Amino acid sequence: MRSSPGPRRSGRPRAGSQPAVLVECVGGAAWGPLLPHLRRASRWVVGSDADPLAFGLYEVDHGFLLAQDRLDDYMERSVEVCRAQGVDIVIPSFGPALLAWAGLRERLAAEGIQVCVSAPEVVAMCLDKWQVHGFLRAQGVPTPQTSLQHAFELIKPRHGEGSRDVFRARPGGSVQVEMDGYVSQELLIGAEYSVDALCDATGKPVYIVPRLRCRVSDGRSVVAQVVDDDEIVAFTRRILAAASFVGPVNIQCFRTEAGLRFTDLNPRIAGGLSLSFAATENWFRLLPRLLRGESIRPRHTVTGLVMIRRLADTIVDGARLID
Repeated sequence: MRSSPGPRRSGRPRAGSQPAVLVECVGGAAWGPLLPHLRRASRWVVGSDADPLAFGLYEVDHGFLLAQDRLDDYMERSVEVCRAQGVDIVIPSFGPALLAWAGLRERLAAEGIQVCVSAPEVVAMCLDKWQVHGFLRAQGVPTPQTSLQHAFELIKPRHGEGSRDVFRARPGGSVQVEMDGYVSQELLIGAEYSVDALCDATGKPVYIVPRLRCRVSDGRSVVAQVVDDDEIVAFTRRILAAASFVGPVNIQCFRTEAGLRFTDLNPRIAGGLSLSFAATENWFRLLPRLLRGESIRPRHTVTGLVMIRRLADTIVDGARLID
């Protein structure tokens, strides 16, 4: 565990002051637009990543290089960082660690460290595409036909996030697919949407913001627009009422010729969340109140806003690089 040079501060914030926050995978594309929002809402920000050239390690107040190949070691070191840096709130975003953070939530709360994550059973369901399919069907939410056999064209890892290792193979074709650890799903053609929601400590949604994914590159939105869609919002409310999420959650769906089809439930922040902030407010400012169980009155959601993603550079003195 190695850290980047940066301001060291200790001691927990006083009641009512801004919290110290730990975030993961700070080299990810999502944190480029989100870190400025987080810094404005935090007393200080601690970030971790497995890549010494992750830009976020040099944008946060203190960055830590944490290997991610062994989950038990990663979690042990992450908790050590939380304790040493006086972290008050953890916002998990590293997919393989979400369930581990959920399992530590109550223990860390007793130490004064709040983890903004849903209950273990909710996280476990969301990380399993077969369970997600069954959950959505049970709630009467339209979802694509899905099978543990090679019955449909789209092949996805049963446990996985984003578009990694997703491919197409027609059933009965020349390509023989080993389905152990995979599901097959009907291929959806149509407009793609991503829904950001913020839920309070009881699972009640504070905000629901549908975004049309106008352009997608490598599975990430690079152009998106906030839309007013009552049908998407209604189905999202049904999902949230049944699953009882805590904090930010992202839900994905398509509008096809046959109607809406919901596909993924992600119990974490999403890459396009900055657009939902622009349409509502800085959700990071709400997290301390949310985790304390306070009632939050939402603002009006501004629809029609468009996000156009761009590249940006982080310039670092070579002497500060983690080697």
